[in-house]
Amino acid sequence: MQSVRSASAGVANAGAGAERMSLVARLVVRSGRVAADSEWVAFDKDPGSSDHNDDDLGTSGVDASRLLEVLSRIDCHVYIGETLRGGEYHEIFTGPGIEALLGGPIPDGVDPARAWDAAVHPDDFQRQANAGQDRGRGGPVSVEYRVVGYDGVTRWVLDRMWPWPVTSDGRHIYDGVVTDVTELHQTTDALHEALLVAQSANLELAQSRAVAEQQARTDDLTGLRNRRDFTERLERHLTRAAYDQRPIGLLLIDIDFFKQINDWHGHGAGDQLLTAFAARLRDETRADDLVARWGGEEFVVLLTDLGSGNVLAERAEQIRKAIASTPFIVSGQAIGVRVSIGAARSSVALATSDALLAAADGAMYEAKRAGRDQVAVAPAQEGAFKPGSASADVGETLTA
Repeated sequence: MQSVRSASAGVANAGAGAERMSLVARLVVRSGRVAADSEWVAFDKDPGSSDHNDDDLGTSGVDASRLLEVLSRIDCHVYIGETLRGGEYHEIFTGPGIEALLGGPIPDGVDPARAWDAAVHPDDFQRQANAGQDRGRGGPVSVEYRVVGYDGVTRWVLDRMWPWPVTSDGRHIYDGVVTDVTELHQTTDALHEALLVAQSANLELAQSRAVAEQQARTDDLTGLRNRRDFTERLERHLTRAAYDQRPIGLLLIDIDFFKQINDWHGHGAGDQLLTAFAARLRDETRADDLVARWGGEEFVVLLTDLGSGNVLAERAEQIRKAIASTPFIVSGQAIGVRVSIGAARSSVALATSDALLAAADGAMYEAKRAGRDQVAVAPAQEGAFKPGSASADVGETLTA
């Protein structure tokens, strides 16, 4: 888009088809539009036409130099241009604001239109040219692009054009205003950068919170769920079990004679044993079961699907055998481990975590009193689940 031009250069480079006005400042009015002329401004006669003269255009005694002074003070550049039927661009009026946008005066002998085109940033030239084509379609046009000035500074400009009515001979004339919007772009870029930094900080904070929450729910030594997390999930599973009329099972597992293992092999070996024990326990449970370290050498398993028959005792016995079958290798030493397991099944009477845990704990101590390395199942409680006894407002989705 060939648009804004230098005022002083516009006079020196008006070329053929432009008539230099008198040094006495005056306003020239044409087609209801105003242009100014002084020794700083050239106002061209219609190119290729000799039908117009000063009498046709009319004159006014208004001081055009005053108008130019006002134009030089405003923070934008004003111009009037036209596109001939053949597509050639011609500048009718060039305001004084071009020098600020080009970072200095246009060199002598350089056409302002060519100087402006040469200053358009290469990456923006096509966008500016496309806007130049749009201006001939009759509506206002605006486009932002960059210009690189003589001072080496890259400036963002907003170029706005308002068309005149198309002349009888097919010329498109339009008023143009170019504004330096560099500061606005810099502010926008700074805000965008600040937004990215804030988003990154929020993401890091969210990730830190998630990590902290996970750590708060995880046993540091074994990596299993801890007591807090297990208890909260157990309550939700009990609620769902009551609603679905499908009992869940709880296993409380205690490593037999663990104090002796610590005494004989040291607490470091004891910690390694607990970690290896937790890994084997995970391997012997299903994906939808919950496994947690309850505290010390005690572990707890929530069996979410008991199915039918004596599944609770069978699953408990399976875990006991898996622990006893293969010694744990700790610091190069094979350590055999035995466990006592207390098992309890949820029911109407055992519908809270405290009640179910107490039943499993009592069964575990029964296994120890009976000689350890065995499974004991808590007696069935009165009030087994019956169809229709669940609360109708329960429906919370569980996440294991």
